[in-house]
Amino acid sequence: MLLPQKTQSAGILKNADLGDVAKYSMPRTFSHEFVHFIEYWNPIQYNELRKAVFETINSRGENANDLIEEKVTSEGLSYEAASREVVAEAMTDVLPDSHFVENLAQNHKSIFTKMAEKLREFAENIRQYFTAIGTNRSREANALKEQL
Repeated sequence: MLLPQKTQSAGILKNADLGDVAKYSMPRTFSHEFVHFIEYWNPIQYNELRKAVFETINSRGENANDLIEEKVTSEGLSYEAASREVVAEAMTDVLPDSHFVENLAQNHKSIFTKMAEKLREFAENIRQYFTAIGTNRSREANALKEQL
């Protein structure tokens, strides 16, 4: 699938002219940034997640190291920074994969449990926010609420 042009501003990905793909923009960006959150929140569990992601990438016929090297070359990132981006970008595609989630739940229970806990906490915080602001919301906030 050909993805639309993207621009990056202040570290947040913004998609332009998405058409039908627009409804996936927020979940994809959230998945990507959630991985970076895990990276800083708990580096030990991030390494466990990273290992699972690389195993999944390699099992699908890709070579994780080649993807990292490609980012180093094309984006001028260090190997470590490129590695983190490969994991975050891969998670936008493998997180919805039921086989990946089952593998994570069975073989990486600690990170799976913590991720699920943080996702529930985040969703509850958003619900509380929308309850607190009541009906005095912008059109953008109403659009976001519809996706929750």
